[in-house]
Amino acid sequence: MSSNKQQTSPKKEEITAIELSRYGGQLGYFGTLKFTKDSIIQTVLVGTKSDKVTKTGKKISKGDWQNISNSFRLEDFKKVKSGSSNMAFDGTDTKIKITTANTSDSIINGDQDKENFKKIEKLNQTLETFWTN
Repeated sequence: MSSNKQQTSPKKEEITAIELSRYGGQLGYFGTLKFTKDSIIQTVLVGTKSDKVTKTGKKISKGDWQNISNSFRLEDFKKVKSGSSNMAFDGTDTKIKITTANTSDSIINGDQDKENFKKIEKLNQTLETFWTN
């Protein structure tokens, strides 16, 4: 007797958002870039006054979104360990957050995990190209 069952590979989790955040420093800086399939929203706050918040948004091309979301493997991202904070030395911390339909994972100062971070370095470099000051 033979079986005609087909093996299916596990479905890749669909990424719905990617965020890059930086915060800390002497002036109380906070900045976030949030990417979705169709837009980028950048929020920047310098100091503690909410009137210093700058928020801008723009459409993102399908090609840019695919370039970002395909620049890494989610499994590799989940292996990166967060590092220690730089804020005790008036430095800034960097957080990358990946959201799917089912989960949300983030790392803070993941570049300190040299071995695993190199597997998602392309993601980090791609996100950095969108950062504007």
